[in-house]
Amino acid sequence: LLWPWLKPSRFDAGRLKAMLRFGLPLAPAAVGVWVMASSDRFVLAALSDRAEVGLYDMAAKLSTVIALGIAAFQHAWTPLAYSILHEKDAERTYAKVFEVYCLVGCAMATAVVLFGPLLFRVMTTEPFYPAVSCLPALVFAQFFAGAHFIAGLSSGIAKRSMPLAWSVGFGAVVNVALNCVLIPFWGRDGAAWATLAAYAATTAFLFAAGRRQHPIPYRWSVLLACLAMSAGLI
Repeated sequence: LLWPWLKPSRFDAGRLKAMLRFGLPLAPAAVGVWVMASSDRFVLAALSDRAEVGLYDMAAKLSTVIALGIAAFQHAWTPLAYSILHEKDAERTYAKVFEVYCLVGCAMATAVVLFGPLLFRVMTTEPFYPAVSCLPALVFAQFFAGAHFIAGLSSGIAKRSMPLAWSVGFGAVVNVALNCVLIPFWGRDGAAWATLAAYAATTAFLFAAGRRQHPIPYRWSVLLACLAMSAGLI
């Protein structure tokens, strides 16, 4: 089926150059994504003990409950966002979707945290129950990880991939640095809060960079209100 597209006569050096210019900066960024997702286990093992790693890892796995809904949103939103790019009210739609994501995402995250003790009792055994203390930070880290896809829309519209790469690198540095600072004092809970701070920082960085590429009128008060409501309920 693809053979007609693979003919040498269809090769376009200009298109290849544009694709590589956009895609190559994202290759090393994949390393930064791995650092943000996994380095906390290694630092925790080095500065604490393996029991803490086991408890932390169980909390991290259960926090991905919210990631199921976020992943579905990501796969649906990205193609839709680009398909309406040239419509009259595109920026208004982008801003409204951000507000809905904040409301629904915070509601899901809050529900997972509030039912966390029950979730641990259903899914784990008693030795893992103390790991519930890590759940709030790790669940909201998933929330900010999902928001990163919304934050990257402005740079994607401008066909600039460097802000995406720099944001992941920034988040990786924040993650490792805070893990080294917080784990000696708070163990697995320090690792959880370092992860939350890293994902929040990388998303904030990308939103700030996107304002210079393609401004979108997001209402930050909605995000702050949703986070404050979640914190109050928890």
